[in-house]
Amino acid sequence: MLFTREETDSEKLKVKKIVDNADLVFSQNYERWNNYLKNIIQVNTKWAKQREYQEIAVKSLQTLITNWKYANGHLFHDGLFPSSAINYFNGF
Repeated sequence: MLFTREETDSEKLKVKKIVDNADLVFSQNYERWNNYLKNIIQVNTKWAKQREYQEIAVKSLQTLITNWKYANGHLFHDGLFPSSAINYFNGF
């Protein structure tokens, strides 16, 4: 990803704000992830109570979040890439 000078300057300000407020940022991250996990693990189903299914649910959540791409540049729409590990997939 290449940034314009304006985008680079904007990103530098965002990074500085994160670094300057690291405790708050980590606290918010911890809360956000725990809410994600609570919503997929504490579902009232027989599968959600079994550890092996909880592990699959957590891995699935991680994969979905990792593979989500926002519209940017020549990518005109948000969406999920099927895998970030393959090199032959070039778009949605």
